[in-house]
Amino acid sequence: MERWVALACVSLLATSVARAENPQAEAANNKGRELYSAGNYAGAQKEFEAAIAIEGLAKYHFNLCAAMEKQNMLQAALDACINAKNNNPGTLAIKIDQKIALLQATLNPGPSPSPTPSPSPSPFVGPGPGPGPGPGPGPGPGPGPGPGYPPNGGGWGPEPTPNYRLAWGIHLGVARNLSLSKDVLIELETHSQTGVNIKAHVDYYIMPKLQLGVTGFVSASVFPAKQRFGGADLQTPLVGGGVFKDFKIGKKMAVSVMGGLAFAFIGFDDANNTTDGSDSFFSLAGHIEASLKIDFAPRHAIVITPVAIDIFGPALTDSESGITPEDAGLDKAGTTYAFTVGYLGRFGSGGGGAY
Repeated sequence: MERWVALACVSLLATSVARAENPQAEAANNKGRELYSAGNYAGAQKEFEAAIAIEGLAKYHFNLCAAMEKQNMLQAALDACINAKNNNPGTLAIKIDQKIALLQATLNPGPSPSPTPSPSPSPFVGPGPGPGPGPGPGPGPGPGPGPGYPPNGGGWGPEPTPNYRLAWGIHLGVARNLSLSKDVLIELETHSQTGVNIKAHVDYYIMPKLQLGVTGFVSASVFPAKQRFGGADLQTPLVGGGVFKDFKIGKKMAVSVMGGLAFAFIGFDDANNTTDGSDSFFSLAGHIEASLKIDFAPRHAIVITPVAIDIFGPALTDSESGITPEDAGLDKAGTTYAFTVGYLGRFGSGGGGAY
């Protein structure tokens, strides 16, 4: 930068030898250059115009051209540069010609016979710092490679949207009977309140960009009968569907929330044949859950579901053997809870995870 300033000073001294400058005009010009360097192009324009009104030197016209160009007043800037060329520019003529060629090419796009002007640290003539360089280079290279593995071998990464729509999963965990058949099974303590839960599901993303989809599932919790009572285990099979939404929290993780409805078949299955058979009651149930999906490969994820709640309505039918919902304690709503860990597999094309 200091080198360019020194060259500008030499140019100014040479011009001063050839022609004495009016002090008032030069003061206005210097003030305009200061305003230009500060980014106040409109203020700089006024000072350069004031200098020209006192003495119409070529360098004042050229500086006015630069200030107008910065304000996108391209035609006025071209006129100012032409005036600079017509006022004995001396050694400044080369820079003026380059600027004129550039402005003409901008105003009239197309092939230009003039050579591309070389970059200059400042459009000004005279001592002190001038404005910075002109516009930078044009737009960079076009779009990179398509989805898949990055070229640097850094492993698979996220894509703008998932490249699959269909997924399946299976989950296994611990279940807890919170209030189902509370008046009979829980208060009489005939069955354990802790059991196991298993669930299988198929998901379909109806709006992949929003990570919104529908799901169909089957699940069941089993609460074993206590040995001293014998009898049948309490089972809660569900067949249902719902909607889910994933919320991205990292390149390979997402929180998923889901809600749905299901047909419930609450039953007492006598696996040991210690009773007369199996009894089941039909009901409707609501299902809500919140999960954390963690990708460990492009199409594979571990799913941790700390919250899975089934809310059963009162039983709507008697059992096959004629037991009423009141006798089984199923005439009131009840709730079960499960904590599960599972696997999610995806169907789709190419690599890349969902998140």
